[in-house]
Amino acid sequence: MLAVKDGLADGMNYGYDARMLDDQVTDCSWVVKTDQADENLVIQGIGAIYEDLELPLQIKVGAEGICKFETQSLSDLDPSLEVYFLDKELNLATKLEAGIPAEFNLASGEYNDRFYVVFKTAEVLAIDDLNTISDDLVVFYNTTTGSISINNSSEFTAKNVSLYNVLGQQVVKVNTDYTNVTGVTIPVQVATGTYLVTFEYNNSTTITKKLLIK
Repeated sequence: MLAVKDGLADGMNYGYDARMLDDQVTDCSWVVKTDQADENLVIQGIGAIYEDLELPLQIKVGAEGICKFETQSLSDLDPSLEVYFLDKELNLATKLEAGIPAEFNLASGEYNDRFYVVFKTAEVLAIDDLNTISDDLVVFYNTTTGSISINNSSEFTAKNVSLYNVLGQQVVKVNTDYTNVTGVTIPVQVATGTYLVTFEYNNSTTITKKLLIK
């Protein structure tokens, strides 16, 4: 559990934080760094939630397989902020919503300084086309094929197709130049979450679209 109380300092807050005492073979905990040693907590109290806050996790996996990280409640979270599960090794961020887990495959072992819970302003995601397109250009994520689709009833060109996560990190880049086509399909294998796809359209316009990948 993560709790917020005005006035709490960084680090251990005795009477508010709860250490992990019953350590399981497969487990997860908050990590708080102190002058003596890292503390693993089942309850962490902090003074405030703010943009770019990063809270490290320790994840222990007893047997290789699919892991799911899910929040049960986001009560009292400022509506201007959104929360993400961040894998720093793969540079992938998955938005956390109550009842919708972030899923990933992990080998057995202990993971430190890789997984974080991070907070970003919702405005980061409020991005649509940067330019008004007057024709029938359609850009979407095809859940059936697991691919980005760019379609138009008229022929078009597209190049420098890139996919970014909400932290602005490029996770897919396609070097192919598509010329005189009516459709482009780009398979992607990324974690669920919100992304931005950008590409050069008809050699004159940069298109940016928000995609929800499930």
